[in-house]
Amino acid sequence: MHANQLKNQILERLSRLPAGNSGTQALTIGVEHEFFLMNAQGAPCTHEEGQAFLECLSRLPGWHIHQTIEFQGRQTLWRVSRDHPDGRYTAVKYDHHPHLFEIAFTYTQSLQELYELIAVTLDSLHAVALEVNCQVSDSSVLNVKPSDASVLSAIQDFQDLRYYRAELFKKRRQSVCQDATNYASVIAATQTHIGGTRWWENPSLVANLHLFEPALLIAGVPVDQRSDCRGFLRQRWTLFKKVFEGYPLAGYPDLSVWSISNWVDALLRSPLSGGPTEPWAGQTLIETKTLPDESIDYFFRRVRDLQIIRPKLYGTLEFRADPAQQDARAILKVAARRLGLCAYLLEKTPDITPEAFVQARLQWIEAFDAEPSERDSERLNRAARMGLEARRRNEEAFLE
Repeated sequence: MHANQLKNQILERLSRLPAGNSGTQALTIGVEHEFFLMNAQGAPCTHEEGQAFLECLSRLPGWHIHQTIEFQGRQTLWRVSRDHPDGRYTAVKYDHHPHLFEIAFTYTQSLQELYELIAVTLDSLHAVALEVNCQVSDSSVLNVKPSDASVLSAIQDFQDLRYYRAELFKKRRQSVCQDATNYASVIAATQTHIGGTRWWENPSLVANLHLFEPALLIAGVPVDQRSDCRGFLRQRWTLFKKVFEGYPLAGYPDLSVWSISNWVDALLRSPLSGGPTEPWAGQTLIETKTLPDESIDYFFRRVRDLQIIRPKLYGTLEFRADPAQQDARAILKVAARRLGLCAYLLEKTPDITPEAFVQARLQWIEAFDAEPSERDSERLNRAARMGLEARRRNEEAFLE
């Protein structure tokens, strides 16, 4: 499959996405929350300790083993889930074996329902961790080098991830940075998913949401937590920049402005993940020209779209820049800001100039060091509040 063929197929797929409800009332909200599991010695948990944690969780009422994999000659727990009505479920699984886990909370239309689900789930996880002599960390950065043996997974998928990241250094004829090839093992994020935006019909929505990012990352954080937030941002995006130097979709997208066409072109210039047996590992589709499975879905599983606001083909926008939050109330504050801003911009999406988009990218980088202005904070809070008020669900309290 040539790059132009794939681009045309992606654009055609977007044009065929089903029509549905739109507007603020149709928006759904979901959260993925990552956490480190630490053992009694204060170190990242071992494989055995992580397995005991998942096994204990699977025995709670309503929870069950959802997925296992074969590892070191035996079946290994990978995902434990709790079912909800209408085929939805909340899952706890490895984000990075053996110590970093992710909770994928089911989507809902109500912040209140999401809050109750998150609070109950976190209480259960803390109790389960204590039962196996571990604890759920509330930190977003692990004080361990990514190259430390305790956070180097022997599972093949994670070996493949390290391999393709190393290939990116070799392509640039640079020495491989071992810490950078395993960067994801020491950072934990809280990612918000907003569904029902129908972003493919209104790419200016995505562009405008990027404009809020510089102020949002710091202005929405309590003053006493801003130092930790900046530490997370510097560590995460410094390592991203080392690995993905020169690629357009790592962090704030390096585009003249965000549009569907520009995004797809950038995907074709982004690296593909793969292991030692896959010749395209670390290459772009433009370089490799073909993949063994030429479906769009296979391409999207392989391409590294690591921008801070990631669009999904099923209609969701994933906001991925926030550090892991400490508790249910903090998670909901992040989710409420994201939801409110989407709702606000759906009511009226302003035009955006290329100059404003590029300037916001520079401000995003500077946000790691600069204190946000009161005007930026007020603008952010006012927009999020207006968006939530338009939903008429009394959700504004979650901004406090």
